[in-house]
Amino acid sequence: MASEISYPKLSVTNWWALRKKFQSNPNIKITPGFLAMHFEMGEDSARTNVLPPLRAIGFIDDDGRPTDLAYDWRDDEKYGEVCDVIRRTVYPQELNDAVIDPADRVKVETWFKNKARVGEASARKMAAFYLMLCEAVIPGEQRNGKANLEAAQKPKENKLRPVTSRIEQGSLFAEDKPQPQTIHVSDSKDVITVPTSAVSSSPNIQITIQIQLSPEYTPDQLDQVFASLMKNIKKLHE
Repeated sequence: MASEISYPKLSVTNWWALRKKFQSNPNIKITPGFLAMHFEMGEDSARTNVLPPLRAIGFIDDDGRPTDLAYDWRDDEKYGEVCDVIRRTVYPQELNDAVIDPADRVKVETWFKNKARVGEASARKMAAFYLMLCEAVIPGEQRNGKANLEAAQKPKENKLRPVTSRIEQGSLFAEDKPQPQTIHVSDSKDVITVPTSAVSSSPNIQITIQIQLSPEYTPDQLDQVFASLMKNIKKLHE
């Protein structure tokens, strides 16, 4: 009677979740207790369904310590190479030569049912894992390469326009165009225009403020008066 051949059937979900764990801490020891704690499974399930595949593909040794292949697995640049190593090491050349199109899932499932002598459910799991290795594609959210790191470090563009430019335009928001408040200062030709609060359903309010300025004020004192005035007006709109 032909001996039963077993192939890894590590779930795709656990594959990516475990890769993240290796990326955050490459020196972790993989034990049933560790897997049960982080992957919401029982220790018996982890001991039966996760540890054997990890050993079979060469990611951990007998003590649960990561191997060099597992260290390379963390690296986006080496990911495809790692998948190829697993395919050539774990699976027979017969299967690797037969699978030309990874989309031919039925053909692969049939091969596992016949060669591994398993039912349809196990064959589907084995085929799903094998085809993932054939595709060797990292989902965008799983990438941690240089391009993604540079994108994360790039300062985000501030979509809000500077307040000064909005004041000059007489509007706090591009969508709202409230009527500006006009402040007339006696004994001065200056006119200060300040935008009103952008409330689309409220009537516009126009406020006129008159200030009595002493002719003895120096230019610096006048600047301080106007600066204080603008500061207090802005507080009314916050």
